[in-house]
Amino acid sequence: MPAANNSTVYDDSYTVVQLKEAAKEQGITGYGSMSKQQLLEVLNNE
Repeated sequence: MPAANNSTVYDDSYTVVQLKEAAKEQGITGYGSMSKQQLLEVLNNE
C-alpha cells in the first residue's frame, strides 16, 4: 500500500543518507538516530 501523504514507496534500494534526507523534508523528528529499517517504516507509514 502506498504511503498516505506521499506516492513514493521507500525500500532497501535507498541509502540511509537518502532516507534521512526524505525524513528531514517530511518534518520527521528524531530521524538522525534511526536505523535504516526504522526510517523505512516511518517514511512508508506517513
